Amino acid sequence: MKLIANWEEHLILKYPEREFIVILSSTITGEDVVIRFYQFNDESEWIKLKDLEGYREEAILVIEI
Repeated sequence: MKLIANWEEHLILKYPEREFIVILSSTITGEDVVIRFYQFNDESEWIKLKDLEGYREEAILVIEI
């Protein structure tokens, strides 16, 4: 979570006019964890932000910046 907070701080300072999403995904057991960030774009939504409950094989945390 500290890494995500650092990214959030940096992105806000460096690009205050842009919107980003930070996505943390993990296997249910927590063995594999991936953190990604993307500039938010309505047209390129590769993750179903409105249906996060539909992801049954992994845990997902989405933070909008």
